[in-house]
Parts: sequence; C-alpha cells; structure tokens
Amino acid sequence: MSKLEAAYSMIEYYEKVVKNCADHQDETRNELLRMKAAAIEIEEEPQVFEDCIECTNKLEEKNKALAAMLSTATEYAEDYRASLRECEEKNKILTQKNNQIASELSAMISSATGYQRRGRMLEILTDDLNNKLCAANMRSEMYKSLLHNFDR
Repeated sequence: MSKLEAAYSMIEYYEKVVKNCADHQDETRNELLRMKAAAIEIEEEPQVFEDCIECTNKLEEKNKALAAMLSTATEYAEDYRASLRECEEKNKILTQKNNQIASELSAMISSATGYQRRGRMLEILTDDLNNKLCAANMRSEMYKSLLHNFDR
C-alpha cells in the first residue's frame, strides 16, 4: 500500500470516527436532557433525584470524553488531509520532473540514433575509400610492373 493510499485510508477512518463521535455526542446530549427533565419531575423523591443526578454526571463525563475524542479525531483527519495534500503536491512535482527527464532522454536517444546513422555512413564511406585505395594500389603495381617490363 502506497503512502498516498494509506493517507486516504486514514482519512476515511478518522472521518468515520468523527461521525461516530458526533452521533454518540448527540445521543448523550439527548439522554442528558431527558435525565434533567426527569430529575425536575421527581425532585420530591430524594433518592431517585440523587440517582438521576449521578446518571446525569456520568452522562456529562461521557459527553466530555466523546467531545475530546471527536476533537482528537478531527485533528488527526486534518493532519492526514494536510499530509495528503503535501503528497499530492510532491507527486505532481515529481511527475513533472519525470516527464521533463523523459523528454530530455527522448531527445538524447534521437540524437544518438542520428550519430549512429552518421557513424554507419562514415564506416561505409571508409570501407568504400579503402576498397578504392586498394584498387588504385593494385593498378599502380600493375602499371609499375608493365613499365618495368617495357624497360627491359
């Protein structure tokens, strides 16, 4: 899994955590309101009232914990989004550099191919000139031999 895929995966995970925390926070807030309403109705009965207050306090603590989790998950999601943006920017820069290098390499290959063709042409011309030189040397030797034979 690439770093980019891992970042997307982490963002999805933290978005789910944020949604779950928000859902739980809403449920807790609603339960807290119901408990407060029930507490007001039963203030006459001290034990039930104390139980309601205790439940309300627990729910408030749970709500605070969920709010903290939500805040942390949101921070992590933002960090991963920032990291993802950074990775995408670096990826874009590297892709541009890669394309530039590929273009330069293509130009170098074209140039090298041209030099190879010229080199082959020069080899052919050199071979042709060597053949002509050999033929000229052979004719020269033949003429020398003929002249030498006429002088005798």
